Amino acid sequence: MNFNQGKDKRSYLGDINVTPLIDMMFILLIFLMISTTFKTPEQSFTMKLPTAGKTEVTVVKGAPTVFVTSAGTVLFYNPDQDSKPHPVSLAKLKAAFQQIAANDKKTPVSIRGDASARIQTLVDVINAAYQAGLTQVQLPYTVKQDKK
Repeated sequence: MNFNQGKDKRSYLGDINVTPLIDMMFILLIFLMISTTFKTPEQSFTMKLPTAGKTEVTVVKGAPTVFVTSAGTVLFYNPDQDSKPHPVSLAKLKAAFQQIAANDKKTPVSIRGDASARIQTLVDVINAAYQAGLTQVQLPYTVKQDKK
């Protein structure tokens, strides 16, 4: 029995080999994953730090951070627990500070206040940190540039 009676032996339906296409898609995916920049907590919102003299403050990266915006909103970011800063009340912030102090009182905490933030809000946040027993509170700022 000949099943190929009606077909010409020279007619061939070409198949597209998709293996190289899949390889290229994986290469593009890997390239895009590597070249993507991820937002740091500081890039989630706009904040202008106050300026001061010529010496810089050394801030420990990965430390719990409190952000006080110009509108007076207090945001808390703990890199061990949070993926991004979230708004908190002063009572919740005190509880978070107490939890951090229970693990280690020498854990550095960074308090980043906007240059136009209310001083009272910053003082309340600093006071909450000290009341919880934290001893290393950092207040980062930008270095003032000399105008020549």
